[in-house]
Amino acid sequence: MSVGRTLFYAGLMTGLFALSIRYTLHIQEQMALGKSFIDALAHLFSFFTIVMNTLVVLCYLASIPFLQKTLAFFRRPFVVGTAIAGILIVMIVYHLLLSATHNPTGISVLTNLCLHYIAPVLFPLWWFFESRKGTMNWQLVPAMTIIPILYLVWIFSRGAITNEYPYGFLNVAEKGVAGVAPTLIVITLLFIVFGSIVVFFDKRYTENP
Repeated sequence: MSVGRTLFYAGLMTGLFALSIRYTLHIQEQMALGKSFIDALAHLFSFFTIVMNTLVVLCYLASIPFLQKTLAFFRRPFVVGTAIAGILIVMIVYHLLLSATHNPTGISVLTNLCLHYIAPVLFPLWWFFESRKGTMNWQLVPAMTIIPILYLVWIFSRGAITNEYPYGFLNVAEKGVAGVAPTLIVITLLFIVFGSIVVFFDKRYTENP
């Protein structure tokens, strides 16, 4: 089996395993607090880690021949580029800002490791070894900020209604716009930087197959 295929199966199985457990536990926990299934699901998808890991799994699945047409959106270059940049940012932000105060227990220790460290390594490597298509260009880099911007619109809109924010550094109710603005700028710049790196490698692959 090639390196690319090995990385594909490892990445897909890691994502499906960790997300299935995280989905189940989170929804059960939220419903135990009195929330409806829809509210629990909305709360789950307010977390960037869940959004990006789900996007990564969909990109993996979209490369399977019989799913390519159904999941065609997740094969688009800007979506794949967004997933690569996003999953790397998940690892960086978690490690630098959240890991010191986050203390998972039980099975969550394993799912936490999968979602924040293993998946962010496997997906870019899989893309590099197997999934590069030579179809990216520099004009796609700004497009790689669309999904993150939609995510921010979602959590701030939801937060305005529920007063729930997934991360303290994005809690605009407590920190105000000026307090969260630096974080938003840094995250946007990281998407641009990582997106540019992805395009660079994709163009280099095209020019030097």
